[in-house]
Amino acid sequence: MKIIFLSYSDTIGGACSVSFQIFKSLKKKLKFVKFFSIHKKKYDTIKINSLFYINLLKILEKIILLFFQKKYHQSLNIFRTYNNKIINRYKPDILNLHWFQRSSISLNEILNLKCKIIFSMHDMWMVSGTQHYFEKNDINNFLEKNLYEIKKKIAKKPNVFFVVHNKWMESIAKKKLSIKKEKIFLCNYYPINKKIFKKLKKDYLRKKFNISNQSKVILFSAYNVDDERKGVKYFREIIEYFKNNNSYYFITVGNQNLKLGNKTYDNYQHFKFSEPRKLAEIYSLSDLYVCTSLLDNLPLTILESMSCGTPVLSFNNGGAKEILKKNGFIANRRNSRLLIDIIKNIKQKDLIVKSRRSIKFAQKYFSKEKVSERYKEIFCRVISK
Repeated sequence: MKIIFLSYSDTIGGACSVSFQIFKSLKKKLKFVKFFSIHKKKYDTIKINSLFYINLLKILEKIILLFFQKKYHQSLNIFRTYNNKIINRYKPDILNLHWFQRSSISLNEILNLKCKIIFSMHDMWMVSGTQHYFEKNDINNFLEKNLYEIKKKIAKKPNVFFVVHNKWMESIAKKKLSIKKEKIFLCNYYPINKKIFKKLKKDYLRKKFNISNQSKVILFSAYNVDDERKGVKYFREIIEYFKNNNSYYFITVGNQNLKLGNKTYDNYQHFKFSEPRKLAEIYSLSDLYVCTSLLDNLPLTILESMSCGTPVLSFNNGGAKEILKKNGFIANRRNSRLLIDIIKNIKQKDLIVKSRRSIKFAQKYFSKEKVSERYKEIFCRVISK
């Protein structure tokens, strides 16, 4: 069985990192597994195209999308990359496509691939025209219609299959692409590095970061805090409400600081997005992680926080409810006042119970061995079809 993974990067972004973790684990179980990427960082990744050339295609995409702007992030994948020829040269049995946008390969090139193809759906892009996420699938111009039709054509091919990581995405894929049940596979959850993301000593970390043990620490994290989809405005309103209340301490983690105008608060601190071990420390010193994403497949931050024993409060988005139903807290309305009320009313004993449940759940389901074993099973079933 010859398997090739294709992802834009092996490190940048949650979906790309996840795909690389699955690949690394499968390398120990299968004889022929390769990881192709454009933006290569890891030594065991194969770089299959010029980053300069792909960046040129990305610029062309952005120029075109200026005339078809939607609310959230968009991709086209319409330009020839010649990566299909490289893939065909290896003669794989299966090509597993993960986050392959940013012109990693074009849709028409995918149509002409000879092997069996598995799309791992980490967002909603394959069920729309250009959008990675949408609240209403607005197919209202020729570009959206054309690309959506190509994706439906791809989905109907007998050599094409899909992997989803929660039931929410499974239902969307079946509905939007009319996928038969034998062509879609559920692989619950994502792999988390348990050696890094684990419960650490809170008292020691509070002292290290100079944060009082008397404060309830509330955490928010997003790679890009300016991304409207991450709902950062709700967390900003929470900070505003509790400003300078020493019973609460707020932390944000991201590439940019949270925009609070010219205001400064004694009970707020921002950390630049950092290497995983420091992130694990920040999760561990916190009492509650708040996920305000408006639309999301299954945020890795939720899984990382749970692995560190930090309970999660989230809006009811994507696959979050599936894992937080008993292990965390769900806000069923997009409302900062509702989040504030939940935060104020959470008792310490509730946090202790949810922390234990989170760790137990993470240890049972978030191992890369468990997820990669499911992928191996899926690959074997696809090969046999």
